[in-house]
Amino acid sequence: MPGPQPLSPEHVRLWRDQGFVVVDGLIPSELVQRTGQALEMIYPSTNANSNGDGNQFRGIGSNRAVFPSAQHSALNELALLPRIVHAAAQLLGSSDLRLSQFEGWAKDPVRDTGEGRRNAAYNNSDQRMHMDYPNNYLTHPSPWERPEAVCLLLYFSDSNDCGGMTRVVPREGASDEAYRWPYVEMPGVGPHEWINDRATSEAYFKENHPPIYEFRKKLYERERAVAFRPGTALLYRLDTWHRGAPMRPGTSQTRRVINMMLRRGDAEWITTWNQGVARSVYAGADEIVARATAEQRSLLGFPAPGHPYWTEHTISAARSRYGEAMDMSEYEAGLRGGALRSRPNVKPRAPPRPGPRSGQAVH
Repeated sequence: MPGPQPLSPEHVRLWRDQGFVVVDGLIPSELVQRTGQALEMIYPSTNANSNGDGNQFRGIGSNRAVFPSAQHSALNELALLPRIVHAAAQLLGSSDLRLSQFEGWAKDPVRDTGEGRRNAAYNNSDQRMHMDYPNNYLTHPSPWERPEAVCLLLYFSDSNDCGGMTRVVPREGASDEAYRWPYVEMPGVGPHEWINDRATSEAYFKENHPPIYEFRKKLYERERAVAFRPGTALLYRLDTWHRGAPMRPGTSQTRRVINMMLRRGDAEWITTWNQGVARSVYAGADEIVARATAEQRSLLGFPAPGHPYWTEHTISAARSRYGEAMDMSEYEAGLRGGALRSRPNVKPRAPPRPGPRSGQAVH
């Protein structure tokens, strides 16, 4: 497809055929360094999970390392990085994309505690084999030839130091039994209990669904470990078999990652993981939208230039909301070449005077 192409043809082929590809150099080194520093500030190293319950991910749903970020500009730059957007466009064959997830997590060394053993079923140390679609799709993934989203695990640690290498199962052609459709042989789908820990999950299937147990045993036999260093990107799909693996024994290092997902604009049945961007903008992140490019704004759901939403008056109103820092020239250009769409009975208002917003304290 036209436009910048940061991925090689071999990268694209691997992603489309086997369901994942590992890429170094996708993120500029300077941004890798700043993002790593931001994540280390948010998630300082610790010898073990603070509550010792075996759930070694810090950050899930905490809004601590998300887009937009009021404290860390590196996270905002990474979320809208054109090289990542263009890579996803290459893989999906579409430039109409939406940012559906952006969240940083930390995985700590395991501490052997009684509490951790009592909650073994929900332990994230040695995960069960799974796909990511059940907590992102309202439906079920489309057939393999019509991918609808690109998931990215962006690493900001070194697997030689911390371990915790993600495991993935490559698809081996259209007749691969591991990828038989529909995808239901995993915890939390259909009648199966949601279990996170590998040993507990497979014991459940062995006792209750022996054929699924045998099927899943073959997945573990085929898994490959993904080595990483700061800046490594694992690009995979919502219907790729994968799992998290234990940290290196004896390590005191924390593994830090950004989980990111871009979906096709027309795949509305893939839901958004993060809090809505408009709510964050209302709380003070206006400048991020104002200074973004038109392409970057479209990732957030902003109507693209040429969209029927845009008229002389809606362009003027958007400029009034976000201020003169917002370049609306591409939207104005989208009106040229034909009759201008306008609403003659609606007049643009003057920008409101700045003041406190609902829910914000006045200091």
